[in-house]
Amino acid sequence: MKLTDCSHRFSRSEATGPEAMEGLALAVRKRLYPFVIGAIRDHHAAEDVLQDTLVVLIERVHLLRRPDRFWPWVYRVAWSKVQDHFRDCRRACQVAADAEYEPDHCHTSVGDLLETMVHRERVEHLAAALRQLNPRCRVVLYLRFYEQMPYTQIASLMHSTPVQVRTQFHRAKQRLRDSLLSSCA
Repeated sequence: MKLTDCSHRFSRSEATGPEAMEGLALAVRKRLYPFVIGAIRDHHAAEDVLQDTLVVLIERVHLLRRPDRFWPWVYRVAWSKVQDHFRDCRRACQVAADAEYEPDHCHTSVGDLLETMVHRERVEHLAAALRQLNPRCRVVLYLRFYEQMPYTQIASLMHSTPVQVRTQFHRAKQRLRDSLLSSCA
């Protein structure tokens, strides 16, 4: 089967059998592997990303309305999975760094111990201030600060408008700032 035939065969309802899905998987893997390995540079991680991409494609190929947009759609799904991979790696690194942060009290000086205690107290105040925010504000803050998403993308995720999300973000920052200042006073 030619790769150009994939968009027409797999977007139609008749291509739902195991043979069709196997053909889809082989064609997509053949075309996407160089793209994914070029982005990730790790064979095992690339295989995982391809597998995740194929799962999404198989689950949603019947929703594709325009067969001529098959390959752009496939690449968008793959790129999304590559970004998910890097986001997961960053989170894992952050968790590992946080786990290694615990100071060795036997080898720290009094100044280091005091700095550690002050830092922990600040983190506790921040966590308490975040808990006081409503869940929607917490999500907006998280997506904007940690995921660095633009307002338009956050708005589409939260079924809102970019202006409303921007307003929620600034109000959440102000409430967080006020809460932190009142806890320090």
